[in-house]
Amino acid sequence: MITAEILIAALGDTDFRPSSYSGRGMFGKQCVGASGDGSALEIMAALVEALPANLPEVAEDGEQAVDDFADLLAELMSDARTDSMGRGTVIYWPQIAWPEGMPEPDHSEDGEDE
Repeated sequence: MITAEILIAALGDTDFRPSSYSGRGMFGKQCVGASGDGSALEIMAALVEALPANLPEVAEDGEQAVDDFADLLAELMSDARTDSMGRGTVIYWPQIAWPEGMPEPDHSEDGEDE
């Protein structure tokens, strides 16, 4: 199972910004989301590349680890939702709640005005 902390850490290893997000029909409930310059497919591709380093059980060799990783990716991809914003796309996972008390990552280094 991919936890919010693992997903946030993996997104932090990409060019896309993890953040809390409340999507359609969530009534203010905050989940893990990601945005940046790129499509939802590009965000997912970057996440697929970054996830193994953040999943210790997948880092080991062996067919079972590969199968487990494929199952995790299939679940993550099927559960993802997207919203189009004026300047790009946000991808989010309604079933992965943003950790209570976890501050938003600081994105001030990426050149955007907050």
